[in-house]
Amino acid sequence: MNTFQNTQNRRNFKVLLLCDFISSFGNCFLSTAIVLFRYKEAYNLLTVSIFPMIAISARFISYFLNKKFTLKLSFRTIFFCGEVLTCVFALALYFVGKNFWAIVVVYICFSLFFAILETYRAEFLRAISNNEQIHFRQSVSSGINLLVVVAGSLCAGFIADKLPMSKQGLMYLITAGVYPITATLILLISKDIFPLMQVLENQEIGMDKNKTLFRFTEASPIFIGCTVIMFVGGAASLLTMSYIFNILKSNATMYSLLMVASALGAAAGSFLVNVPVIKKNLKPISTFGIAGCGSLFFLILLRPGFLPLLSILFLSSIMSSVAMTYYSIKLFTYYQQNTIRTKSALLQSLTQLSESLSKPVSALGEQNLGIIPSFLICGVAMTICSPINYIKVKKDT
Repeated sequence: MNTFQNTQNRRNFKVLLLCDFISSFGNCFLSTAIVLFRYKEAYNLLTVSIFPMIAISARFISYFLNKKFTLKLSFRTIFFCGEVLTCVFALALYFVGKNFWAIVVVYICFSLFFAILETYRAEFLRAISNNEQIHFRQSVSSGINLLVVVAGSLCAGFIADKLPMSKQGLMYLITAGVYPITATLILLISKDIFPLMQVLENQEIGMDKNKTLFRFTEASPIFIGCTVIMFVGGAASLLTMSYIFNILKSNATMYSLLMVASALGAAAGSFLVNVPVIKKNLKPISTFGIAGCGSLFFLILLRPGFLPLLSILFLSSIMSSVAMTYYSIKLFTYYQQNTIRTKSALLQSLTQLSESLSKPVSALGEQNLGIIPSFLICGVAMTICSPINYIKVKKDT
């Protein structure tokens, strides 16, 4: 890249970070608030789990769409139109009122468009970054996205506590107000960068081209490790809600503070990977992080109060985030722009499908086994998964 391109791409990266933060805030705020409102209304985790499953399953659908279609528009046009459409769907949620199934249908559309936008953001980041830049930029991008959870969860928890059920439509208006800001800011990125048609190389996703059977490859630990971490994380977040309300007898604000602590820990973990000693030993440290995260869940046996629970979630989030950031960086260095969108969508679909399944599974576990035994199962799963980075694999050709 020449000096002018480097300058342009630095500006593009900064604008992308800012827009991603604001846009993801709207999504996180809405997804958290809608779950809290529904739980206050029904006090049933299975009913509440519908909405996280919708948001997460939308990412799975986006993978198949990205395999088949590539928009022949510039990234700037795609991002602008996407932000406008998500604004429209957020407004539609306000106008459908309290009709539960109408809310479900509109929320499906909202989540699907947001998921597709995220895969194009991943390709755009790869397009404006070389292999030397991607380590730093991806870790910063991950950290920024995790900080979104802090802001979104805190605001959602505060509003869920203060607003009566009759005023829940306000959360849709707040969400809708976010996207015109990002639609305006996104016009600052370069207009001459376009997505590439995605090359589907079976070997790269762990499929044997001749036998069409899954085989373990160098890329497989990325997908398996992330899938397990997301399943356990999704289960733990829902179990934490039940722990707060049923064991600690606390409120939505306290739950939001715990989610904030988890997000801050995750953000810290994503930035820590740039520390030279950690960067140099990221593979073993990420392996230790997965095992350490699992071990911390065993402390739930002590029935911790609010502050000890906050500490457990904060530390476990740091450890799991280091591992997730390691996998994310590995994904971006392993694949180029002509494959990164489909691979990113594949990773998102597998991890988010895993997280979506974790919601009803954790709810059933809570109802049949109890909150604390369910936490222990999460710890066992993480501990068993920890050696995945060191399993010998067949090199891709």
